[in-house]
Amino acid sequence: MTALCHSGDYATGGSASQPFGVTITGSAPHGDYPPTGWDGYFYNPESGPVTVTTFAVCQTPITVAGIGVPQFGSFYVAIALGAVLYFIMAKRFAKRPTLSAEVKA
Repeated sequence: MTALCHSGDYATGGSASQPFGVTITGSAPHGDYPPTGWDGYFYNPESGPVTVTTFAVCQTPITVAGIGVPQFGSFYVAIALGAVLYFIMAKRFAKRPTLSAEVKA
């Protein structure tokens, strides 16, 4: 049984639950990287139908400076990107000659 995230979101985790008598045989991310959902695998020794549940913990990416990053910790990612941009610009503008003139009156 698969629980899928909304289009554009990705799974950061998930799990499965089962009624009495049913065994969870596995639980894993669904799809390629990044996963788009969560798979739950079950074994039912009885022949009758049972209700099992698989759920996915999904996350929506956000864009910071044109780069898609996860919302979790996005404030810290924005700070890190700002620091990198600052040091790149500081290095670039540090190479420019400084203009100065002595004025005699």
